Amino acid sequence: MLRHYLILQFTSLIILNQSLYLTCTLFILGPERQFLWPLERREQLWTRIAHAKIESQIKVARLNGCPVQELESELEAIEVNDISNREAVVARKYFPLLFGKDFSRRQENQYNAALDYGYAVLLAETNQSITENGYLMELGIHHQNRENRFNLGSDLMEPFRPVIDYWVTGQKFAEFNRQVRVGLVDAMHTVIKYNGIEMLTQNAVRQYVRECLDYLSGERDEIEVKVEFKDEVPNHALDGHV
Repeated sequence: MLRHYLILQFTSLIILNQSLYLTCTLFILGPERQFLWPLERREQLWTRIAHAKIESQIKVARLNGCPVQELESELEAIEVNDISNREAVVARKYFPLLFGKDFSRRQENQYNAALDYGYAVLLAETNQSITENGYLMELGIHHQNRENRFNLGSDLMEPFRPVIDYWVTGQKFAEFNRQVRVGLVDAMHTVIKYNGIEMLTQNAVRQYVRECLDYLSGERDEIEVKVEFKDEVPNHALDGHV
């Protein structure tokens, strides 16, 4: 966006005490704005992100016929900036509901491989939107790992992770192969509802990232984050068992 790349806008010339002065208006570059994001806005946005992610996880679990009472209790307990880390607590309960009580995200199997690949696709889409808006991917609002080049993308992608979960749980595959990878890339074209409006996941991510950055930079005072699933069966399903 052009506003992130303008540095100086000259506005007028004035004469004072027989000296000529040039007045100007300073525009702060997008990356520099990140250092000025208010703590309150960062914490409020992370609260919205964590809340939206857990809400969507509950919807995915419900669509898969899983009991969701414990997840709903965790959602009700979320605090500002998720200081008690309800997001992580929910994750430990959520994945065994979807894939079996002995399932762990640390295991090496076709489902974890598919989830990891799908999240990587989602992160790439999020990172592209961040850079297109003139901001740095390294400076996050919650993730602060110096070894992670994509802290901001890792933060902002969270509400859309359940879209990948939704796709994976709707498929039947015995191994993680090319067809599964193609399907996960195509999952970015799954039709969802973002803040009540039907759109492709890819377009929803782009709109959402822009709105988050505008909120953090003070260009908007409110932000809504709500991701819903249009169908009970994921779009772009694989053909048969693979």
